[in-house]
Amino acid sequence: MTVQLLDTTHAEITALCKQGDDLVRAGNLEAGKNKYVEAPRRRDDK
Repeated sequence: MTVQLLDTTHAEITALCKQGDDLVRAGNLEAGKNKYVEAPRRRDDK
């Protein structure tokens, strides 16, 4: 099943993933993981 996200939701998810990437690169693995886990919860199709 393909899910179409609103542009605002897509932007929020993308920003959270980038924050996660930045945190992991800085060595903060737990905080980075938390951003990755939070991202899919932003879906607006639930």
